[in-house]
Amino acid sequence: MLDEKERAQLALDLLESLDPPDSRLTAAEIEATWNAEALRRIELFDRGEMATISAEDLHAGVPLPDEP
Repeated sequence: MLDEKERAQLALDLLESLDPPDSRLTAAEIEATWNAEALRRIELFDRGEMATISAEDLHAGVPLPDEP
């Protein structure tokens, strides 16, 4: 049986095998992509164009609202 570290590495190797090597992003590209997505979501929220839900409702299983 694999230990936790070995299982994590196996999972990572399997996930990476799903994408062709030339399509993989560098760590800096991944970070830049997530930063851009975070900024996009902040802008949507600030303009009132993003539906929100409280943590309490989320944990209670309340369905997510439709986007405005």
